[in-house]
Amino acid sequence: MSRVVKIVSGVLFTLVLCKSGLTQSVLLEEDVVSDTIPKSFGPNYDNFWHTYLRYGFIVGPAENETANIRYGRSYDFGIGLRYKRKLLPWYGLGFSLDYSQQNYSIRQDSLKLVPDSIIHKIERLQFNFVNLEFYNRFNFGKRGNIVGKYVDIGVYGSFGFGITHFTRDEYDPSVFGAEIVDITQRKLNYIERLQYGAIARIGFNKLAFFGRYRLSDLFNDERNLAEMPRLVVGVELGLFK
Repeated sequence: MSRVVKIVSGVLFTLVLCKSGLTQSVLLEEDVVSDTIPKSFGPNYDNFWHTYLRYGFIVGPAENETANIRYGRSYDFGIGLRYKRKLLPWYGLGFSLDYSQQNYSIRQDSLKLVPDSIIHKIERLQFNFVNLEFYNRFNFGKRGNIVGKYVDIGVYGSFGFGITHFTRDEYDPSVFGAEIVDITQRKLNYIERLQYGAIARIGFNKLAFFGRYRLSDLFNDERNLAEMPRLVVGVELGLFK
């Protein structure tokens, strides 16, 4: 009889231990689930920040032949920070803040009047800008936690600083005393520092192709100068994983 009691007691004790172990396992699993916080930051989540580089060429016609540039040597380079807020699975809003350098290499011919009529070996207007951009983003196609395919449409405003007019001329050193003379003019009184325009981008994850169209004028009424080309087209590279 005592042996039966011992066997029964052992079985009951084993069952209690098993039940206790199962109960603890379930409780632990429930705690992990309850402590899980949904992600809100990432390429396809509610919020996303990333840096980027861009490089583009100034293209399109000038206002007239007096303001022609050397295409291929006139460029726009920028580096900045971009934010996107996802509002719908296919739509978001955002802004960018960046620094850019814009270089207009001026063609030297008898028609040139911008910024003056003097012919040089090399001549360029160089702008430094701080740019603030606001954009709408439209996503399309299936994607996981990546930026995916998108189209951006927006506007930008810019403040120019450190704007220079550079010229280079070559002379006979036996006559002039120097073979090459470089001149950099600053604080130009015919430049508009505040600029604005429209932007468009089509992107494929890290790579995007963009167009920026300047609606404002580069020059004020000081000299009544013709406007240089307003369009910049190029590529952007997003710096993120």
